[in-house]
Amino acid sequence: MRRTHLATALLLLLLLTGCQLTLVAFSGPGTAAVNQLFTLSLTVNAASVPGNAGAVLQLPLGVAIVGEPSPTFVRDEPALLAMYTPEPGHYLASWTASSTQLTGNSQHQLMVRAPATATTLTFKVALAGRATTQAWQANAPAGITQFAQITAAAHVVTVQVVAAPDTRFGIDALGLPFGTLQAPHFGVVVHDLDGDGFDDLAVPGRVFLRHFDQWFESSQGLVGGGHLARIAAGDFDGDGFADLAYGDGRVFFGNGGTAWTPGPQLGASQQTLGVAAGDFDGDGRCDLVLGGYYQNRLRAFRGNANRTFTSADTGLPNGPTIGGHDVLLADVTGDGHLDIVWDRVYAGDGLGNWSLDTGVGGNSGLGFGVAAGDLDADGAMEIVHANANQGFVVHRHLGGNSWALVGNLQPPGRTAQSIALLDHDRDGLLDLVFGFQDTTNGFQLWRNLGGLQFAQATNTGLPATTSSFVHELAVGDWNGDTWPDLGVAFFSLGVAAYQNLGGGLSPFGARCTGLLAPAPDVVGLGQPTLGNPGFGVQVQGAGPGDLCLLWLGTSRAHWNGLRVLPLDLAPLGASGCTLWTDPAAFGAGIADANGALLLPLPIPNVPSLRLVTLFAQGAIAAPGANALGLAFSGGLAIRIP
Repeated sequence: MRRTHLATALLLLLLLTGCQLTLVAFSGPGTAAVNQLFTLSLTVNAASVPGNAGAVLQLPLGVAIVGEPSPTFVRDEPALLAMYTPEPGHYLASWTASSTQLTGNSQHQLMVRAPATATTLTFKVALAGRATTQAWQANAPAGITQFAQITAAAHVVTVQVVAAPDTRFGIDALGLPFGTLQAPHFGVVVHDLDGDGFDDLAVPGRVFLRHFDQWFESSQGLVGGGHLARIAAGDFDGDGFADLAYGDGRVFFGNGGTAWTPGPQLGASQQTLGVAAGDFDGDGRCDLVLGGYYQNRLRAFRGNANRTFTSADTGLPNGPTIGGHDVLLADVTGDGHLDIVWDRVYAGDGLGNWSLDTGVGGNSGLGFGVAAGDLDADGAMEIVHANANQGFVVHRHLGGNSWALVGNLQPPGRTAQSIALLDHDRDGLLDLVFGFQDTTNGFQLWRNLGGLQFAQATNTGLPATTSSFVHELAVGDWNGDTWPDLGVAFFSLGVAAYQNLGGGLSPFGARCTGLLAPAPDVVGLGQPTLGNPGFGVQVQGAGPGDLCLLWLGTSRAHWNGLRVLPLDLAPLGASGCTLWTDPAAFGAGIADANGALLLPLPIPNVPSLRLVTLFAQGAIAAPGANALGLAFSGGLAIRIP
């Protein structure tokens, strides 16, 4: 089901005790979209006297509280709630704290979700205080405990609920601890942890598997991560199952997603932070890199089949400069070997040796997130560091391990924290999602216009403001539709997932390689929009009169209930070719004069078809090309927007 969501964070809380609490401000967004999140803010002035402060919020029935204020506040104290009476069609929630937790003007936010059916929402707030061991007293409005009698504008916020705009992302938190702080989440990884072909999500101490549009926890054997630890996933022992590693050096071996076995402690516990996984020595097993922040050290470890690790630190730094928070393992130099991107770039040679770059210059201890990709599609990699003082700093690869500063992408007045690169609209260009740590926190999505030119997108569905800063971002695809989704670790909102709600046509997978003649392409004619009777799918690249095959499927991971896709066709005699989708509906015909075969696929105007995804692939006769005599196209995802 499509769930859009605007952004945001809601309100609330506390003030002081047995003396005087003063309401400074109570505010909301004015308008909010159906099913989307928004923020209410409460600012109170409290005197520093012994006792407790409380805030009581009246909410309309059907409005869900998603993000809480500080976890040190006490929720719904019975004695306080019992003192107040809500109006019909409403319910009460309260937060209390000791006066020592509040000083001067104190601002608090609460995140809530607008219901699916509503036009106007009215929220009211009351403040209460009590001296130690004394009864609660209604401070603001003074002496009033019936919410029907609270009518002063300062205590009332009205929010108009409007139709949801078309957005790129929607909150997908069913089954996730979003909005509750059971422990701060500093890292998040998106990876297929149970081998079902769809990405899952993990934070230090907790694993959430994605099944049937819902998240299910599977954390048996895990413990929480150390201070500020990130998380990475990979098969470190080569047994075919995904494993997990924390930035504090702890490793947990998986058995297919249902349970986890503690492994060795690498490095100095609590002294490292960033972690990355990848096969940097080419032996088929994932290796590990730990990026120290407090320890000021970068460590690399080879993964062994017996669940041990061997150091591979030659050329890596060991202080004294503080490094970055995040660390990345990727082939950014283009020589076929994984490199380490931390405060600098350390080029790998495939043997566990590393050499320092020229031109990056380091982050001087202020580096947070890091990402890499070909942003301008010119064949050269770019590296983006989220730097607290300098913004999102971009370096371009010049060859070898040499880099040049391009500039920065810092949105004015914002403090960089995290970054993700993803082709969110599937136009072939990498876009940017920024996460912030400042007075408003939140996200921004910047669309890639080409040539390192970017424009901030609107109506993204990602919260522009949040009550907690965005610690880390991870990109994946948990419904297998090829449109990239986004996992988020918040400091005090737990972990969240944002599903990509885009649609259209999305090529994936490669054509046959190693053929003397070009392999075919499968393309869409028009767009698969609701009510488009002229949409169709076409395989092209054949000769006139040649045999063409074209099929449609519903999965690019499963065929007849088995996890077999993508399927290497080499054992069938078609080396370099792949079956990318299940052939649920199959057609054959003769290519027309243009060497193409068209399969009409009219899209009815049925709203329930929105976000339904099909997959197409084709093949053409290629006598002598291989034992099958066929050349196969790549795949094409068709998603109805």
